[in-house]
Amino acid sequence: MMDDFFKSLVSMDTNVNESKNYLECAVRIAREAEVLGLQAKIYHAKAPDGRTRPNVLLDLDMGAEKTLLIGAHYDVYPAGDGWKTYPFELVGKGGKAYGRGTGNKGSVAAALYAMTEVEPKVNVQLAFTCDARAGGWFGMGDLVKKKLIKADAALILEGAPELTSAASGLIAGKFRFSGRAGFAAMPFAADNPVPKLLAFMGELEKYSAVRSRSSSGYYSAEGKRICGRFSITTLAGGHKSDMIPREATAGFDLRLTPEEDTNRMLAEFKGVAKRAGLKTRARTKLDIEEISPGYMSSGPFVESMKAMTRTRGNYASWGRNDGHHVARMMPAVCFGPSRPQCNATAANEFVFLRDLDYVKEVTKKIVAQGW
Repeated sequence: MMDDFFKSLVSMDTNVNESKNYLECAVRIAREAEVLGLQAKIYHAKAPDGRTRPNVLLDLDMGAEKTLLIGAHYDVYPAGDGWKTYPFELVGKGGKAYGRGTGNKGSVAAALYAMTEVEPKVNVQLAFTCDARAGGWFGMGDLVKKKLIKADAALILEGAPELTSAASGLIAGKFRFSGRAGFAAMPFAADNPVPKLLAFMGELEKYSAVRSRSSSGYYSAEGKRICGRFSITTLAGGHKSDMIPREATAGFDLRLTPEEDTNRMLAEFKGVAKRAGLKTRARTKLDIEEISPGYMSSGPFVESMKAMTRTRGNYASWGRNDGHHVARMMPAVCFGPSRPQCNATAANEFVFLRDLDYVKEVTKKIVAQGW
């Protein structure tokens, strides 16, 4: 039954850019829970774009003193091109399962079915949410905002099988450069914003070297010390080669170490941008689109999870996860079946079936033993 459920989840294109098939997927999860004898409720988040953001929440009240939140998400990155198999069909081959979202949707299936194979020693909240690939503000974040999450610790099923108890923070946005549109054959009659963008971003790119020297006390599961990062990620201008655009934009991604404060780093970044503008004489407008704080967790729950997963040391995630929505209220750890080589953001995504089984077994163990 779990295999059929897993297949049905992968068959739905729930790409985060379009909030596609969100309701269908949430309903499918809730119905599967009911078939298994578990009661699920769907809560809808209100988003500015008007598209529905349904999140599925299950409460298993065992009358215990402690409650564990288990979170997994069903949204995925757009499939894109270059697939050797159809991205929305689960294909098993050589101990692997191929398909878009096999990692996170496999975690949804593993968590749900784990509850049917164990007698919980703790109360359990299962949160199957959307929009994690876009920060989770209308997913896990909305459940937190509505005060529906009532737990003592959180297990976020995402990422690689190595357990992390900390995560990096994020500041993301774009710079806007204004000009005056015109015909490229008569550039003297226009004010081209593209050269301004190139000069400014070329100067700002030097900040990436500065960020790389900002090191954390945490290491990644691969053994590399977590450091600060800065990347220029998007460039946009005109739509036709013989036309000078009125505006050009450049997007950026600024990653913080788990220890760094978002307010302090935002102030530093604004100062760097101001100096780059003065040096290149480029006037620009900064739009901050997202701020996600990093987090660090410790305590008995973290130590219990480390023991169950045989994790030595304290590891942090390079990226963000839904733990940042709950880490201020409770300790949070994260692990999942998606190894770095599993192409979670590219074509031919897959998951090792042994890793999916591992996620399920560890989930059962912490639920059965508590901490």
